[in-house]
Amino acid sequence: MRSGSCRYAEWHSGQVHVTQTLKDTGERVVPLSVEPDDVMASTLLQQHLERYEEVAGRLSGGLVVDAGCGAGYGSKMISERCEEVLALDISSECLDYAREHYDADNITYRRFDFDATDSLPEAVDAIVCFEALQHVESPRSVLLKFRNALSANGKLFISATTYDSTNIYKYHKHDYTRESFRQELLDAGFVIDDEFEQVATISAKDMRRVMFRHSESFPIARLFLRPQRVLGTMWRSFVYPGLEHSDLTLICSPG
Repeated sequence: MRSGSCRYAEWHSGQVHVTQTLKDTGERVVPLSVEPDDVMASTLLQQHLERYEEVAGRLSGGLVVDAGCGAGYGSKMISERCEEVLALDISSECLDYAREHYDADNITYRRFDFDATDSLPEAVDAIVCFEALQHVESPRSVLLKFRNALSANGKLFISATTYDSTNIYKYHKHDYTRESFRQELLDAGFVIDDEFEQVATISAKDMRRVMFRHSESFPIARLFLRPQRVLGTMWRSFVYPGLEHSDLTLICSPG
């Protein structure tokens, strides 16, 4: 896999005027808000940059949809390798931030609710969806929407965490293993052409820092619904031995 850090630094180094901030909730990655001592945020940023750089190296023009674009830095990266980027997110706050910090002539930022009836354009050349599928109510419906939007030769680049994330993050609605994530795509009618995994170990000490820094992301309601499961994950993550942050990216074609 290519390293995205150097590529990112090349164009981001020109960012000197900052008028709008975007809060790092513990779920969205905001490069300008990553603190040097925030190991989790730094790890997530590096993984996202590597994924976007990998995708950029596989693009050859056309229309690319960045589904769940967040702060917009990834949309900016892939915009240099395609004709047009349609960057979608449910958060108007994120989109405003992205327009200010990561705009380009060939990027259109648009609000999109993946759980609603919002539609995608037809004959899309590629769809990028990183760390968004676990946030939606119906992953299968979203995947079918992606499949219907892709051209016959289109590609879906999609990633998800593969550990018990719902016991730590309230924003996640689904958990995947490596096997169940692959099966989710196969059941939606995709063919898996390639894949790569990213694994980073976050120590229990650093995870405790994450918990205090981003306490609003902790799933309090789930603690009462399934206390044993949540407390077990908390013990393994925050006491011993820490968290193995595993992320699987699949490159798929519509079947």
